[in-house]
Amino acid sequence: MFIELALDMSSEERIMFMVLGVMNFGLLIHLNHLEVKRRAKRGDKQNLGMKQLPVKSKFMFKSPRK
Repeated sequence: MFIELALDMSSEERIMFMVLGVMNFGLLIHLNHLEVKRRAKRGDKQNLGMKQLPVKSKFMFKSPRK
């Protein structure tokens, strides 16, 4: 069915279909990233396979005094 649909599409429709697919994929990744950040903030043990980053000391961000 999808093959017949793809053959019937014009080039503009094909491009729009691909753009929608890429946007859908990007949205999935973005929402998953937000969920991972939310779980990391709450301190859940099951962190969707991502390890929590160690907290950097505040001295790393200060520029050295001259």
